[in-house]
Amino acid sequence: MDDPHRYDEQPDSPVSRHVEPDTGVQPGPARGAKPRCFDVASLDSEDDPKGINIPLHDPSAPVTPEMRSLLLDILALERTILVLFADQKYKEQRRKCFVGLLKTANVGLCGTDYDVEMGRLDLALTKDDITNEFPKLGNELWDTYVNGAVRGAKPRCFDAPRLDSENDPKGITIPLHSPSAPLTPEMRSLLHDIFAVERTILVLFADQKYKEQRRECFDGLLKTAKVGLCGTDYDVEMGRLDLALTKDDITNDFPKLRNELWKTYVTIAARFSLLFGGLGCLLYYELFVAHAFSDRYKALLDAAPMLPQIVIALVWIPFGVPIGIFLEFVFRVGDNITYDRLLTFNSGRWEPPSRTINTWVTAYVFAFLLGIGAVQIGIGSVLLNDFITGRPWLSVAIGFVTGFAYPYVQDIVTQLKPERRDAAPRDGSG
Repeated sequence: MDDPHRYDEQPDSPVSRHVEPDTGVQPGPARGAKPRCFDVASLDSEDDPKGINIPLHDPSAPVTPEMRSLLLDILALERTILVLFADQKYKEQRRKCFVGLLKTANVGLCGTDYDVEMGRLDLALTKDDITNEFPKLGNELWDTYVNGAVRGAKPRCFDAPRLDSENDPKGITIPLHSPSAPLTPEMRSLLHDIFAVERTILVLFADQKYKEQRRECFDGLLKTAKVGLCGTDYDVEMGRLDLALTKDDITNDFPKLRNELWKTYVTIAARFSLLFGGLGCLLYYELFVAHAFSDRYKALLDAAPMLPQIVIALVWIPFGVPIGIFLEFVFRVGDNITYDRLLTFNSGRWEPPSRTINTWVTAYVFAFLLGIGAVQIGIGSVLLNDFITGRPWLSVAIGFVTGFAYPYVQDIVTQLKPERRDAAPRDGSG
């Protein structure tokens, strides 16, 4: 690394200031504190490094396209160093080049005072150092290594991927090359994961008002396919890294969708509370406090004594349903948002009004089964079946439980099956 053109600058020059310190981290006040995406980079060995580690910060801020591009270039250059200086007799050259690459990562990506442009400058200087350490490689051979041997010319399996639309993409196409080379298990796994992420994008950002988020996520997925699968210089590991960054982008875009859904569920719960909650209170007063109905229609109540409880249930169950749905939504997409949790979010693609109506009808069926005693369900010491006898206010609890624990109620309803029972002999024999 004895290139005089790199180290002979004046002490006050920007280049000499950022390449001289051993840490590679420049606090300079000119760079403002930025959201942290990566923690401090490190080498796998101080004496004989063969790899660089650039850990994502937890939680990570969104990685910009410029940062992602620099990260991929750093990892490509890492491979260049390993290819050119693989032999142990080039240990010292390899170490010097990795130290330069470490400075590049810390300056351009890590901490809160990173500067991508300065990182790019340092990356260019590191490339110059590599060339100077291997003087037999002229510019022509350097290009050959970078474009061929470094990333490796491999059998072509896929042609260039494309989106179905540049402005409003809703799918990605990764065409097989003809004739195609055999796919490795790693390529098949990456291809499967790319299409799984594609479906996640379509589920989460299906609405047209999320068009911009959907386009950004598909752009990241397109880059993943190009880097990890397509052409003759693909790299599955780098594709996996880019796919992880795309998943982070999806997770970072999700709060906008969450906030919109929150507003919708709150609106539904408020309207149902005013309509059905208020109506239920009036009916409860007339039926169970003032007894106006029982005095006026005594014969009807004698024939159907459970009619008041049924009427209350009809209006108070839809009062409890949206409250349960809202609380379940808040618990499911709370503060700890991860990509894996997003995979289970709205897999059926139900809109909030449709989901509310589905749960409403299910709650009526659930209440019917409780009313006839087909099942007995309790919350603590309270039996929900009592809504039909002396506790009509439990109708609200039935609606709430159905909205809050819909899969549980669904299992109860679907597992009930009719059973055949032979009638006993009428003469009492047998």
